[in-house]
Amino acid sequence: MESETPVSDAINALTSPREVPSVELSIPSCHLCSDCAPDLILESSDGIRFGAAAKNLHIYSEAFPAPESIQGNSTEIAVLAESSGTLKLMLQYMHRMPQPDLWKIEDITVLLDLGEAVEKYMIFPAMEIVKQRIRSMVPEHPVRIFAYAARQLHMDILAETIHLVVDMDHQTMKAKLAGNPRALLAWFLYREELKVLRQKFIQFQEPRSPQMHKGGYERCDEWDVRFREWKQKTVSCTNLSQVLSLADLWEEIFEGFSCSYCAPPHNMQHKTIYQEIKGYCTKIASFEECMRFR
Repeated sequence: MESETPVSDAINALTSPREVPSVELSIPSCHLCSDCAPDLILESSDGIRFGAAAKNLHIYSEAFPAPESIQGNSTEIAVLAESSGTLKLMLQYMHRMPQPDLWKIEDITVLLDLGEAVEKYMIFPAMEIVKQRIRSMVPEHPVRIFAYAARQLHMDILAETIHLVVDMDHQTMKAKLAGNPRALLAWFLYREELKVLRQKFIQFQEPRSPQMHKGGYERCDEWDVRFREWKQKTVSCTNLSQVLSLADLWEEIFEGFSCSYCAPPHNMQHKTIYQEIKGYCTKIASFEECMRFR
């Protein structure tokens, strides 16, 4: 009986063939082209067998051995963990033929399974294009793609998706990141970084005007209105995904600030404060740094 095997065992199946009488097995013809000569059998997790040329597998993938390293003459079967649908797509990247148009595939499960397979077998012609197609679907499937990127350590996709998943409940993330405690810990750590930053903004004290206004008043009505608006929006910000934008919100609210005592060029205080709170944002750990935590 053949059993499902990881890639290392699949390679062993090719380099250490089992004695299977050729009369019992016939190698299926290639379903993609008529000019290659299949010399081994790949069997999918759902029991579908594909004829494959060891030469093609070796040329287009780093995981499969050179044909000359395979011993013996018996027909052999490499039973793989991937479904027949995934193998059909994967094998298209291992022939001299046009690659599939992944933008016609809308099923995220199909794309994620293909993404896992091409990374697992190191099929270099497919790895980047499959990754980018998956990346294009982040808005529709942020949690599943975040989990995929965490498994494959695609830091660029993680950086893009973290703010779409940081407000998810921890039970959902625990389920999606099952088997990946490193990514789950990083997710918790990054949430804490944003919570601390939000608290700094909430506790930020309104500065006094450094210059007396007409009539001997220290306070500036225009400044007060704008500062209270920023503070109110800061306190009411419950989504961690929006915390980093609070610094830019300050600049947006103070745009057009025209007090002749408080505004540039006479006074650069609100610009200085913007740089200060922007600095808070740059000091928090990135998600990539959280992933490196041990």
